[in-house]
Amino acid sequence: MKTRYKIHRLFYNIISKIYDLCISVYFNKEETNPRNAVAKLITENDKTLLDICAGTCQNSIKIAKSNSNIKVTAIDRSVKMLDVARHKILKDNISNIDLKAMDATNLKLENKGFDVVVISLVLHELEEITQQKILLEIHRVLKDEGKFIVVEWDRPKTVGRKVKFAFIELIEPKSYKKLMQQDMKIYFEKVGFEIDNTVLCDYTKIYKLKKAYKQ
Repeated sequence: MKTRYKIHRLFYNIISKIYDLCISVYFNKEETNPRNAVAKLITENDKTLLDICAGTCQNSIKIAKSNSNIKVTAIDRSVKMLDVARHKILKDNISNIDLKAMDATNLKLENKGFDVVVISLVLHELEEITQQKILLEIHRVLKDEGKFIVVEWDRPKTVGRKVKFAFIELIEPKSYKKLMQQDMKIYFEKVGFEIDNTVLCDYTKIYKLKKAYKQ
């Protein structure tokens, strides 16, 4: 697993400069872009947000621009991805994003410190044990009444979109297919979350979750 972990980090270091261009092929419609949909789930009552495995900070930047009062902490293992994010943040003169190089399975962050946690297009790339470690860490750092937002791939239904999406399915690891077959309600319940709402976007589904409490 450690070898796969290193390969995963190396891959994102290599593609860091073209990642935004690659993903824009799938998210090129303003009204159905998942980045915009995530930003719309953030309210003025949300003061602190953690973006897990933030990459080039597409979500963080969109959220920070939409709400200048929110403090965003964006973490990623890939220093190269964060370098790209830093350049974009400086270019747009954004002051409410704090970048940190950090392992999502072992967050060096306080318990219940965030109103919102976001993780986008990450879980499907990881082995199940790593997924669970990250989700349990998220549960720990999220406030009791906080919201947890997950963006994951969603197989398209139309022929044209299936053809376009075929490349994604070709390059994704085995863990992708396994996650796509999961009952997501049960999947999240295992780590202490329940689905509050879902939003369909281009090639993706957004899960808005909250902490589950036993009766």
